[in-house]
Amino acid sequence: MQIPLRITFRGIPHSDAVEAKIREKARKLDKFHSHIMSCRVAVEAEHRRPPR
Repeated sequence: MQIPLRITFRGIPHSDAVEAKIREKARKLDKFHSHIMSCRVAVEAEHRRPPR
């Protein structure tokens, strides 16, 4: 990728293990198609409704 991978954690603490897995998957994307310009990943907490 020409632009570095951007990983954002929202509403949950940062996890090195999750980030490593995302980077591994992004490397596979880069091998699949060399013309991918960039990749942005947002890891967010699941939206939950309060119990009634």
